[in-house]
Amino acid sequence: MFDRIIKNSAYCLLFIATTAWSLPDPTKPTSYRAATAAAQSLTLESILISDERKLAIINGVVVAEGENVGSVKVVNISQGGVKVNSDGKALFLKLDNASIRQEK
Repeated sequence: MFDRIIKNSAYCLLFIATTAWSLPDPTKPTSYRAATAAAQSLTLESILISDERKLAIINGVVVAEGENVGSVKVVNISQGGVKVNSDGKALFLKLDNASIRQEK
C-alpha cells in the first residue's frame, strides 16, 4: 500500500510540473518578440564618430552606415548605439557603458 501511495504522489507531482511548464509567463510584456537568430549573435564592440565618417565594429567587422554584417544591414550609427535592420525588423545595439571612452 505504501508503494501505491508513493507512485500516485509521483504521478501527481509529474502532472503538476508539466502543467506549470505550459503556463505563459505573467511578467512578460504583451509586446514581447523574441529576437531573430542573427540579431542574437550581434555584438557591438566599438563606435567611431568624426566629422568625416561614422564607423562601428560589430562582431569584429568594421562597418559604415548602409553596409551589412552578414544578413543584417547597418541603418544608423550614433553615439548611443547602432540601429540595424534584420529580416525587416529594426533593432538597436548598445555599447556596454563600462567600455565607453570619449576623447576631445
